[in-house]
Amino acid sequence: MILKGESLRFFRLFLKNESFFLKHTDICRSYGLKSELPEFKDRIYHSIKGLKKDLADFGINIKSVRGRGYRLTFNE
Repeated sequence: MILKGESLRFFRLFLKNESFFLKHTDICRSYGLKSELPEFKDRIYHSIKGLKKDLADFGINIKSVRGRGYRLTFNE
């Protein structure tokens, strides 16, 4: 599997966090933004959706936590 661009950026952010959880604000900070912009949330959603597809074959899932962010989970 080869990750590029935002998929790679988000995957690295998940791995840096011990609980494998990314808040929306953490993602925005990674882009140097001080607050969440509505148009930026759509971009994040589509990037996470692509990463979900890339990781699914490896037993790695991304769950959306409504209003908070995303959690990376592993199938056993």
